[in-house]
Amino acid sequence: MTGAGATMILAEPHAALLNELHALAASGEFATNCLRMRATASHCLKAVDVAGATLILPLQGQKRMRDGARELRCERGHLILVPGPRRLDMENIPDTDSGEYTAVAIAIHAETLDMARRLVPERARSGTSEVAKLGLESVREPLAAWCEALRAGWMPRACHALLGLVLHLYAQGHHALLEQAPQRLSARVRDVLAENPARDWRSSDIEGHLAMSGASVRRHLAAEGTSLRELLVDVRLARALDLLYTTRLPIKTVASRVGYASAASFVKRFAERYGVEPAQLGQG
Repeated sequence: MTGAGATMILAEPHAALLNELHALAASGEFATNCLRMRATASHCLKAVDVAGATLILPLQGQKRMRDGARELRCERGHLILVPGPRRLDMENIPDTDSGEYTAVAIAIHAETLDMARRLVPERARSGTSEVAKLGLESVREPLAAWCEALRAGWMPRACHALLGLVLHLYAQGHHALLEQAPQRLSARVRDVLAENPARDWRSSDIEGHLAMSGASVRRHLAAEGTSLRELLVDVRLARALDLLYTTRLPIKTVASRVGYASAASFVKRFAERYGVEPAQLGQG
């Protein structure tokens, strides 16, 4: 790289933090609630399920996201806050210089949100529940503390830093982070299925986990506009999406790991669900 290029990188706002995030992502030292996503070709994904409150930080390339009629474009130096569960359309675009798209998704676990709610018992009801684009400067200090704790391998401190990040965002007006709607049965079923997507699940297995009759499970899921079969497909394909972004596993292996005996059947289902074939998400 030329001297001019090096000067440009040094002058980039928050370069140290961004480089630290990139180094952590490459090292595999992230906590279990963090996902490093990589791709080498532009692609669009339709109806991606985001399970809960999540921060998404592009490190290389751009992410475009549609939430209903709203469209956001996010690049290095910014982040997207998804304050709660929803289904979104996304486009991931590799960097023109490196040819790679890299991003980090930080899922904020329910335990962290519960602790934040206990610390803020009298919560504001104002604000928006929409997906938001933020400048990195808005979360630089708590995010840097989280990175430092991860680098040191001190997980209690990392959890504390993530709690501080949530409270910091809440103080900035993102009150929807701490709103708590009654958990739907479909979300509980997803949690059970996600523990082992490849398992040959029977309805009796779910009934046993939930201590509910089959008729009750079917009735409640139907009222929520879904079924056990649909939820299993969603969970399996969501896990496949993670594997395609985070590994270099062959498609046949990904299919097997999420419960598909036939790679062809998996490819068909994946394309129907996301509007893109699994091969288009490979890391090269």
